[in-house]
Amino acid sequence: MEEEPGSSGKIAADHYRRRVLAGRSFWAIRSTGDKASRARPVAAAAAGRLIRLVRGPWNRDFLAEAEAFPQEGIHDDQIDALSGAWTRLLSRGGLDYAREEADRMRRRTA
Repeated sequence: MEEEPGSSGKIAADHYRRRVLAGRSFWAIRSTGDKASRARPVAAAAAGRLIRLVRGPWNRDFLAEAEAFPQEGIHDDQIDALSGAWTRLLSRGGLDYAREEADRMRRRTA
C-alpha cells in the first residue's frame, strides 16, 4: 500500500495492517517522486512486451487508463498500483517472496 505523506498516511497504513489485512503480508511504502516517474520502469517493461494481462472484464478500463496516463487521465489509481507492485516485485527478494507466498496460498486451498 502506498503510504501518503503525513500522519494521516501513517494512520491509514496502520489501520490496514491491523484491521483490514491482519494476518496477511502487508507493506506500507512511502512513494518518492511524481507518479509519471514512478511509472516509467513498468511502462518500459510493457513496451518490451514483458507484461501480460489475464483476460477479464476489467481489461478495457485498465488499458484505457494506461493509454491516457499521465496526460489525459483523471483516473490513475490502477497505474499507480501497478507501478508500485512492479517496483516491489523487482526489489531485492520481492519476486522470490511473491512466489513463496503464492505457494503457501496454494497449499492452504489444496
